[in-house]
Amino acid sequence: MSWPKPIQVVGLGSPLGLDQIGWQIINGLQTKTPSGIKRYCLYGGQQLLDVIEPSGTLLLIDAMKGYKKLGDRYHLTWPNQQLENFKSHSSHSLSIDEVLQLGQTLGLLPRVIEIFGIEIGNELSSNILEPAQIPELLQARDALIAYLNGRIDESIQESERE
Repeated sequence: MSWPKPIQVVGLGSPLGLDQIGWQIINGLQTKTPSGIKRYCLYGGQQLLDVIEPSGTLLLIDAMKGYKKLGDRYHLTWPNQQLENFKSHSSHSLSIDEVLQLGQTLGLLPRVIEIFGIEIGNELSSNILEPAQIPELLQARDALIAYLNGRIDESIQESERE
């Protein structure tokens, strides 16, 4: 199934440490952004409410600390109870689930919301400066970039046929 346009692709995180993996994925997407595709790198989920449009597709990408093995990928659709397991990494930010619940209450959410995450683990975060230093994260990042580029291309081609 293709994603309805506009497609909003949002990387959450920061330019530092393992939390930058969401931004790296956004920056790794096709350099030429077709019409109907918007890309954002945001520090926290609360900034999401400032940029989302209530139509089309919202793709959220973030580093996650859950219960999987380092480098494992998550792919969830919202709403999803599993998101309650992922808390915000920041003391001044809302979790993805909390922001989406607020967005729903305010009537800001598009019809399709998918969340992609890469497990960064709990024990490594403070000691590692770059995802590229960990082969599992580098491989997961590059695989997710390839997947997203393919799905975005597919969605664009399908919308052009309509």
